[in-house]
Amino acid sequence: MKTIPLSVILMVHNEEETIGQEVQSYYREIVKKIPGSEMIIVDDGNTDKTGKILHGLTKKLPLIIIPTVIKIGYAKSLRLSLKKAKGELIFYADAGKKHDPRDFWKIYKKINKVDFITGYKKHRNDPWYRLLLAWGLNTMVNLYFRVSFRDIDCGFKLFNRKVKKSLLNYNWILKNNITLEVSLIAVANGYKTEEVPITHFARSYGESRGLPLKKIPNAVAKILIALPKLKAKYFSKG
Repeated sequence: MKTIPLSVILMVHNEEETIGQEVQSYYREIVKKIPGSEMIIVDDGNTDKTGKILHGLTKKLPLIIIPTVIKIGYAKSLRLSLKKAKGELIFYADAGKKHDPRDFWKIYKKINKVDFITGYKKHRNDPWYRLLLAWGLNTMVNLYFRVSFRDIDCGFKLFNRKVKKSLLNYNWILKNNITLEVSLIAVANGYKTEEVPITHFARSYGESRGLPLKKIPNAVAKILIALPKLKAKYFSKG
């Protein structure tokens, strides 16, 4: 298979315990092996040593760091990085060592036939309440939008420039679950999509930076409120 240059994206907030090893793992496994590729990291208002660690890594790796003075969140960080990305393909993954960089190749081999590939956590290593939330979310979204995803909100995705252009054409609605909305946009715009099983690890340090337990009730409420808006915006025939 001919390799296609891509942009590898990580969005990071207070991951000092793991970020150094994680960035180097993704760089070695993907960027170094595909000529012409780049690695973009959003340094999202970090208040620990994450920013300092990333700065240190730039001395030995050609990383593109996008710093923000305050935390802007996952959705805005993703938009910033997509606008910056120059690759023919876009790959992004959640930080926190929840994924295995080697799984990238499982989805990369599909990109010649599919526009949008997303991982799904075959065996989720999450607390019970996150397992329940994930099941409920996938069931609800699949029924409401008549789609078929095993793990629609999975933060391990690869897509081409056509999909990127479509994503940036919209003002997104969701904030905490933007990867869900990204998947819906891909389907609504008629792109060929596929899910591939990937490995999932439990967080080694602390709880989720993007959606900790205390924010889950509010996030669920916002998704329920947003469902009609998402359908009207992306799936309306008019």
